[in-house]
Amino acid sequence: MHFCPRRSCRKWFHRACLLREGYYEHEGSFIPGSRALRLFAADPDSEIVWKKLKRFVVHTPSNELSNTDLRSYVLSGILEGIIKEVIELPEELIEVAGFPILRYPGAGVLSTAGNMKDVVLARRLVYQVLQCDQIDYEESLRNLERDYGHQWASDSQAYSVACDLLSSDSSRILACPRDKYWEEIRSSDIMRLAESEPYAFLCPSCENAI
Repeated sequence: MHFCPRRSCRKWFHRACLLREGYYEHEGSFIPGSRALRLFAADPDSEIVWKKLKRFVVHTPSNELSNTDLRSYVLSGILEGIIKEVIELPEELIEVAGFPILRYPGAGVLSTAGNMKDVVLARRLVYQVLQCDQIDYEESLRNLERDYGHQWASDSQAYSVACDLLSSDSSRILACPRDKYWEEIRSSDIMRLAESEPYAFLCPSCENAI
């Protein structure tokens, strides 16, 4: 089954039904090489497509593009290429953010939600950085040490300041994007299954990539 994470959808769809009804991309319907970008553009928290991705999520038959435009789109049509200038996150995390969300029977605990948790978390982490909505936690820790000394964690006032920082709306802390965690997630069976899916499915409700 494939999942559409958009706020207006948030539904699971049977793979067989999507195939039978023809809800999958056909050659020439989108800019070549942009599948991961269209999946990533399905923001689980907003209906607004990030401005740098809009050109990739619109139905644009490739024969309507000039050779120059087509080469440009193909060269930049991978998730890492689009956002590498403004983001520093583990490569595996960025790859996971561009995977489809799916689940399959007989996968133990994965059969319930599949890879939804990790894909959605990866997208949120990337979006958080892209929107410059994150706090520099390393700098914040240095400031605490400067103001309260090396043992700041045992200082009640410093502890209160740290708690306020992490719980504030502006921090929106989601998780620590540690390389090792995302390396393990990226190499998991369900992520390999998501990567090997031969069909590029579309949501029957919103027609976005799923």
